[in-house]
Amino acid sequence: MSYSVRRIFSSIATRALVCFLCLISAGFAGEVSADAGAAPVNRPFKVGERLTYDITFLNISAGTAVMEVSPGDSTGEHPSGKFVTTAVSSPTVTRFFPVDNRVESLTDLTTLLPDHMTFRRREGKKKEDIEYIFHRKDNTVSAMRGGTTELVPVPPDTQDLISCLYYVRSLLPLKQGASQALTRS
Repeated sequence: MSYSVRRIFSSIATRALVCFLCLISAGFAGEVSADAGAAPVNRPFKVGERLTYDITFLNISAGTAVMEVSPGDSTGEHPSGKFVTTAVSSPTVTRFFPVDNRVESLTDLTTLLPDHMTFRRREGKKKEDIEYIFHRKDNTVSAMRGGTTELVPVPPDTQDLISCLYYVRSLLPLKQGASQALTRS
């Protein structure tokens, strides 16, 4: 796995965010079906869900994060959804370190496996667009970053930054102390 892909999937901050968001959003449930003729799959989220978080640091408003589930496209075999997460710094923080990030994950709502993820990263003076296209039959991901494309082998059922949050929510029972081990192949 390349350094850039490993860095995104394995940072300590990302792991902490995954655990935090899974725990606080585990209570929202519903049936998911993007196709009127398809049997609904019971999931702990539904299309239209929108969760908004105030981000604070030392009791100072640092920004806002929003997670939402939107309808995806209807071109694949299964219904899809788009998981969208945005993080924007507050006006006070923006004066010295502006943040305006957006991550979108087009995900199969039956399997909860991502097909395509984009990360529009705007932090301080750094601007970066990252894109991942999952090739499930080949167990590879096309990683596009900085004008270069790399084909990376991945284990079957690999998740992306956002789909993993919703995947873990579908595994965990809604009870205090529930946990789920995530392992690497």
